[in-house]
Amino acid sequence: MILGVMRHGRAEPEGGDERRLTSEGIREVEAAAMKLPFRPVVIYTSPLKRAVETAEIVARIHGSEVRVEEGLRPGVFSVEVFERLAGDRVLLVGHNPSVSRVVSFITRSMTSLGTGWIAVLEHGAKGWRLASLIRP
Repeated sequence: MILGVMRHGRAEPEGGDERRLTSEGIREVEAAAMKLPFRPVVIYTSPLKRAVETAEIVARIHGSEVRVEEGLRPGVFSVEVFERLAGDRVLLVGHNPSVSRVVSFITRSMTSLGTGWIAVLEHGAKGWRLASLIRP
């Protein structure tokens, strides 16, 4: 099984939950999406605007379905949510510090995702491993 965990692209500095991606954020999401080594069947995203925009960009590039998931909100995303949503060729779009913490915990490796980055994870006999870290 292969899946991705993505941090949303660079967003406007103000605006709370309605913060949108900046033009730079759009470019970094497009660049990272083009490097994704699989076509996501489904993209689960936090309901916050910047995450939804990120998911929609990746979906446009790969022809994927987007589903909003409350469990990917900032401060809510956890290992339990990850395990519930994990599936082959799934992409999860969320926020730091939660995405970095969950990836670090399940792979047993310190991983910090910058804006627009994607952690590509593979599941095998020994559990989850970080297969690659995609930077825009």
